[in-house]
Amino acid sequence: MRERERERERETACSVIILLLKYFLLWRRYALYPNILAAHLASALPVGGASRQRLLAVIQQQATLWPKVVKGFATAPCKFNSTGFNFGNFTPYQNHKWYEQDSAVGLAMLSVTTASAAFGNLSDPRASELVAAADTALEWLESWPVNPLYEVLASYGAVCAARMNTELGRSYNITRLLGFALGDGLDCPRHGRHGWGVMADEWGDEQIGGIVGSTVGGGGYAFAGDGFWFVKAIVPLPRYAPQFARTIGKWMLNHVSTAI
Repeated sequence: MRERERERERETACSVIILLLKYFLLWRRYALYPNILAAHLASALPVGGASRQRLLAVIQQQATLWPKVVKGFATAPCKFNSTGFNFGNFTPYQNHKWYEQDSAVGLAMLSVTTASAAFGNLSDPRASELVAAADTALEWLESWPVNPLYEVLASYGAVCAARMNTELGRSYNITRLLGFALGDGLDCPRHGRHGWGVMADEWGDEQIGGIVGSTVGGGGYAFAGDGFWFVKAIVPLPRYAPQFARTIGKWMLNHVSTAI
């Protein structure tokens, strides 16, 4: 009885997630992060369960979408140095006010998580277009001279690159990508999210090192929730690059001490 109740709960949650994914794509915004989370969730659900199969069906339907999106960015004059993406004509756009360059990280990670969820591993021949899309996005990041962090997507850069290095023999610069996420954001350009990063400070008698927010706006402000997003993205890194375990552990100690 309890297992049937759990399965009904999973089915309800799965239905809500599928509706949200369709909504995000319909409005051509916030499409990347929810789909990354959906792929993670599908991998965590019980194998063979109805909820997992329903979610995987949606992910597999979209497996051909993300390489087209990456191609749209890569062939445009502005490339990933853009504000957003128009899913109607598959081209990025700039509003000349701010740019969200970490869409390159989001698309690389989404390509990797989609390939893993839909086809089991990155070496499966059916995943070749998604892997090529991830390579295109990561190669652009390798050549981009400044920190692309806008809010949350850049936090996936290190683990995405590490997984590509470990499973496919690539040689992406993990240290640089991790530095983008765990830095103070002062190396972000003014037309990006300048000063958005990890806090290393005291507010009054309170240590606030480790949580994420603005290191410059109004004297600094931060959110526990933004830090939790970073935790989800960064903590798996030692699985693929164990040399970073001490760095991640030190950051997590500070984050947990501050967030609670």
